[in-house]
Amino acid sequence: AMMMEPDPAAAGVASATMEAPLPNFVPRKLKVFEGHWQGMDGRLMTEELARKLNYPRGLQGVLLGEVTLNAAFSGLLAGDIVVRIDDTPVTDMESFKAASRIVANRSEARISVLRKDSRPGAPVLRKLTVVLREAEGGLGFAQLEGAPMIQAGDPRPHGYRGACTDCHPIGQGFELTPDP
Repeated sequence: AMMMEPDPAAAGVASATMEAPLPNFVPRKLKVFEGHWQGMDGRLMTEELARKLNYPRGLQGVLLGEVTLNAAFSGLLAGDIVVRIDDTPVTDMESFKAASRIVANRSEARISVLRKDSRPGAPVLRKLTVVLREAEGGLGFAQLEGAPMIQAGDPRPHGYRGACTDCHPIGQGFELTPDP
């Protein structure tokens, strides 16, 4: 990043440039962490999550962590795994966003999910299809975001041993200081 002095013509002084280090490390290609759409807060179903939540291995889709608004009215629950929006398969966050874009101007869409049966024993998944409805202006599309920023030197916030710089920016953050 380059910091520039004020315009010399306006200030009447010679211009000077100096380099300043960036306060944060933000990778150019950051992995997507979660997505939000019509009351669904979802994240990628990973092998680690499947193991921790006692889901079968190899499951692909978007795991819903919180469900509100239209998603709740349609019958979706936290813990559901979105696997299809209308006729478009959902296997990762990017396909979740792409599928939501296809139905963005519609007033309703079919959402297919896998739901873990609550009976004790080995997990049994049921496939359900619900209808997501929006009365005004269409369904819109999912908004995706990266993982939260972490401080340099913090322990890894996840179990896998890969580099955190693939998923987390590192630094102080870009938040505004709260008003006292």
